[in-house]
Amino acid sequence: MPGSLLIIEEPEAHLHVESQIVMARYVMRMIRAGLNVLVTTHSSVMVDVMGMYMKSSMAYSKTRRSMKFAPDEYIEFDEVSAYSFKKSPGPGHDIRKIKTDTVDRIPQAGYVSALRKTYDRCMRLESELEGQ
Repeated sequence: MPGSLLIIEEPEAHLHVESQIVMARYVMRMIRAGLNVLVTTHSSVMVDVMGMYMKSSMAYSKTRRSMKFAPDEYIEFDEVSAYSFKKSPGPGHDIRKIKTDTVDRIPQAGYVSALRKTYDRCMRLESELEGQ
């Protein structure tokens, strides 16, 4: 029902990546239908897909159709807010709003940095193994 609030805690839990993409699509559709949705997630896939739907709001409907988006498969930037929660040195948590924008959508700097380090390490290992 429009105006209601649905809270979903870690919808990605135990889901394959493809199912996480489908779940993000359902969340986006609920938002488009006017439902207020609060999602807690550790999934970069969920965040990236929601960011894609935000970015698709900037595309012409003709472009969205050519890319096989349904007519209502987009989220306006002002329909989404993102927050990070980090443990405080003392009791509680620091809660910070993450700035969303048309370029980075919902930035995930820490995630990308961790992936890049792991990728670089794997590539170095591959190179070292070839030299043995």
